[in-house]
Amino acid sequence: MDSTRFTRSFLSLVALLCWPIIIPAQQLKVHEVDVQNSNSTGTLSGTLTTVQNARKRRDQGILAILLPGSGPTDRHGSQATYPMRTLDLVAAECHSQGISTLQFDKRGIGASTFEGTEAEITYSDLVQDVLQWTRWTQSFSNLVLIGHSEGGQMALTLTAKYPEFGVKGLILLAAPAERASDILWRQLQRQMDASSEYGLRSKSALDSLKAGFLLKGAMPVALQSLFRPSVQPYLMDWFKDDPIRNLNLCSDSIPVFFFYGGKDIQVELTDGARQNIQANALNHSVRIEVIPSMTHPLKADVPGQRLSSYTNGELPLDPEFVEKLSAALQALKDSVRGAH
Repeated sequence: MDSTRFTRSFLSLVALLCWPIIIPAQQLKVHEVDVQNSNSTGTLSGTLTTVQNARKRRDQGILAILLPGSGPTDRHGSQATYPMRTLDLVAAECHSQGISTLQFDKRGIGASTFEGTEAEITYSDLVQDVLQWTRWTQSFSNLVLIGHSEGGQMALTLTAKYPEFGVKGLILLAAPAERASDILWRQLQRQMDASSEYGLRSKSALDSLKAGFLLKGAMPVALQSLFRPSVQPYLMDWFKDDPIRNLNLCSDSIPVFFFYGGKDIQVELTDGARQNIQANALNHSVRIEVIPSMTHPLKADVPGQRLSSYTNGELPLDPEFVEKLSAALQALKDSVRGAH
């Protein structure tokens, strides 16, 4: 988790800037409202986008909460140096099918504030923050979680551990299907020799944090960004979370869609991860889709320009992904109708 910007302001619950947007071809009306939730640790800020058809009815009352990825990723799916707009583009696909969305900035990111320090934030805290939006979800009869990267892992955690939240479907985009410590180690091995000093120190650090121990002594300068003392509590808590165990704990009635990119350099669907999903989902409605040309930001890879999908916010979502995401959203709508 990268360094976080904190402010000291404490705001009351408000709703601002409501305006309608018309999509004629779909005969849909979209209303965006800025929403906020405040508690003793700060204020969470988000955007609630409600979609109505020509009859002024939401499609089966479905609300999709979009969960951003790790680090300083905001409600749009962007970071300061990486204007990816991933979640905005996914939200637009939801709106085109009449599904309302809630996007929000994590604590200390974007317009959200936090009254503490980075060392006081854990993975479990961010999961709990999602539950704070219950006040805004209650006016919808069906709740879906769409999580990107670490946000997908959080979606699984929420659904497994808080069944009272009432999740009716999951769409997990480039979400970890194994413990985060294993994914980080695989990423690090692409950058350093596992038998080198940096490799040995990194593996030892990951193993210690995974076992529940903070690191003793200073880390080499090259590794301080990842293993700095202030982020160790977060990593230690994150490493405890087991996505596959959470998948197994989810209700059998909840459809789950996993999407992975063949050009993703951050989270890949390994053979082991695929087998774990399939082995632990025998009684679940689970589907795995791999888009050969898709990168981690859910956009098509541009040959020779590996980072363009991160830095060019104007690039659209991968076309094949859009097609399959649309099918998944329709399947969720059908599942909701069948449950009534």
